[in-house]
Amino acid sequence: MKAWRVILVAFLVGVGVTIWWGLNALEPRARWLKVDAPRAGRVGKPFPIRVHLEPINEASFLTADLHWGKSHDRSELYLSTGGSRKVDPSGGTYEFVLPVPPRPALRYVQVVLYLSPDGNWNTRTRAANSDFMEVTTNANEATDAQLIPLQMTEGTSSSIPPPAAKWPHLLTGSIFVLAAALAWWRDRSNFGFGMKAAREAVRWRIPASTLILAAIWELTAMQARIDGLLREYAHQQDIYYLRGAVQKLAISLVLTAAVWLLWQTRKVPAGQRFFFAVFSLYVTLAAVDLISIHAIDQVLERSWQGITLSQAIGMVCAILLLRWFLSNRAPNIPRN
Repeated sequence: MKAWRVILVAFLVGVGVTIWWGLNALEPRARWLKVDAPRAGRVGKPFPIRVHLEPINEASFLTADLHWGKSHDRSELYLSTGGSRKVDPSGGTYEFVLPVPPRPALRYVQVVLYLSPDGNWNTRTRAANSDFMEVTTNANEATDAQLIPLQMTEGTSSSIPPPAAKWPHLLTGSIFVLAAALAWWRDRSNFGFGMKAAREAVRWRIPASTLILAAIWELTAMQARIDGLLREYAHQQDIYYLRGAVQKLAISLVLTAAVWLLWQTRKVPAGQRFFFAVFSLYVTLAAVDLISIHAIDQVLERSWQGITLSQAIGMVCAILLLRWFLSNRAPNIPRN
């Protein structure tokens, strides 16, 4: 293997590892508290937790609740509470005891902590939740009473983001259809013969075919359909943690492939580099959006007037590609 290829492979591996590390760093960890709790809970028995609160510089109440779930990835919301404690703005250590009442299909519990001026969830200023922990219903089964550190994730705010609009997907798909039709028209208007004519035909047919696929992806809302199926499968199989690892691996591979495609742009004919670069950006965005990892979703799902950042970028890509087709005129190929 040539030396430059070894260097390129090493560089791409380094990019993938860096992306994986970055995804871990982007996860919204709660830095304002540390929580210790048992490794597992038992129905009918108390579930003690110890909270180490960092200085918060505000007079608040700290409330500890338990949420419950039938699987790792879907909360059934409130189960019980350990009450509220008025906390010192300089921080401190606080202990709570939360009951674990029986529920049909109860398999997991989740610690939810929040600060509020009056102990009310609706007026919370900060919130954090733990991963789900297993719960046993067998009174004879031994459980470890030792408290271990929990990994706490920053909770959501009180406001609920508006649902994403559907019309940007329809508009983006329609623009792709228009661009594909323009490409096919350019191909059909060129009836020359010989190798030059054949190369010119391929120049338009390949982009037209890829744009048709992109239009189908947008107009049929394929991303939402596939995402729903994958989420439901992960929920039914209860593979939450495996799913998270696969998502990080897939995102790392996709973004590393995007860097490789950027490198390959230099081999693309000059007249098609713009199409290759913009369509590669669109495919990368669609793949990242489909894989749907929380750290990136927080950015791509930011919206204005119901239009998410992801939808806006996809629409811009479609407009740029249509503009490229309009500005690229097919050369006159001799007919004989």
